[in-house]
Amino acid sequence: MKQLVLLAWVLLTSQLTFAQDTLLYFSWNTSVTVPDIGPAGFEASTASLYAEISAGGANGTNGLNPGRGPGGEKADLDITFPSDPVFDVGGIDIALDYQRDETAGTLFSRGSGFKFGEAQGASVTYRVDNGDGSFNAISSGLFETSRTDEVFHNIRFVYEPATGNASLRVDGTEVWTNPTKTPGKDLYWDGGAPILIGTLIDGSGENKPVLDNLVFRSRPSAVGLPIRLAVFEAVPLTDRRVGLEWQTDSEWDNDYFTIERSESTSGQWQTVHRVKGQGNSNELTAYQAEDWVPHGGVFYYRLQQVDYDGSRSYSAIKSVVMDASAAPDATVYPNPTTGTLYLKGAIEGEGYVRIVDAAGRDLSGEVIQRWQDREGIRLDLSALPTGVYTLIHGAGTHRIVKR
Repeated sequence: MKQLVLLAWVLLTSQLTFAQDTLLYFSWNTSVTVPDIGPAGFEASTASLYAEISAGGANGTNGLNPGRGPGGEKADLDITFPSDPVFDVGGIDIALDYQRDETAGTLFSRGSGFKFGEAQGASVTYRVDNGDGSFNAISSGLFETSRTDEVFHNIRFVYEPATGNASLRVDGTEVWTNPTKTPGKDLYWDGGAPILIGTLIDGSGENKPVLDNLVFRSRPSAVGLPIRLAVFEAVPLTDRRVGLEWQTDSEWDNDYFTIERSESTSGQWQTVHRVKGQGNSNELTAYQAEDWVPHGGVFYYRLQQVDYDGSRSYSAIKSVVMDASAAPDATVYPNPTTGTLYLKGAIEGEGYVRIVDAAGRDLSGEVIQRWQDREGIRLDLSALPTGVYTLIHGAGTHRIVKR
């Protein structure tokens, strides 16, 4: 899949560079379900009633403990992290620390085609794209870790699409590499599948940490240049206006971008803008767009890039918190209204006035606006059906009722 490179406007520290390549990171130092790094607004869930963070993790830190009930009951971790296209990577570098206390379960999986680590030790099963819309499945077999040493072992799997080389390591020592290399082939994913962590892992009810330091990093795709998820900015400009900015260093067969908005992390995305790309360019290109939201609260944005052949990729998700209060320095009257409405007070100009309905649709084209020297802006809402609307202007927003 042809892709583009998103670069930051500012100098990036080594920590930010780590965050760009790292798509998901659980340190399990403070929270069972909230990652240290991950798509904005996303949080995992667990089926365990007793899962907790406790001392005794890898290298003297805290770790993830399946826990134990008051009567000694065991509970599987069964952690689910929501699906996101950002995890459909061409190459992968994934690692975690595991202390074995049982014989059945899976440490990490996504869909039916990717499994990493078993209760008995190190293993990996993955798929590579075979170029005709299907895949080839590859499995390493199992490399057991000790159940009695009570030591955390680092398990790591790396797949490099450019060379087609895959390797599985335990505590830094390679225990398996793919005998048949697959150069130029990206990983093949089950689209829409969530990430599962600690499936059937209960630690045998020992009530101590068994997992620690899960890191999911991307590796460059074999096709085109990789997306470096550096900066795609979404910032509130007023209490209803969101500024969106991004830039590319170079583009290959880039047809267009879409800005998508959601009010939740459930994956129900609405396209709010479409912006033409540069096609092919080796020069820095900056893009800007604005979005008007219908009410206060938290909104999520992501950038989708689409090639001429329909291939697409996504940025990281950004969230903005919009003020739910109306601007105090401007007034509207009469409200409710049967048609004519006046906006008076601190306003930035006629071009900033918008009317949106409860679904967020901009209906400004159906409203006649004109300046009144003493009364402010006069709006003719007679063409709008009865209902509740949001009046947006440079100084803020107001809820208005049309009768």
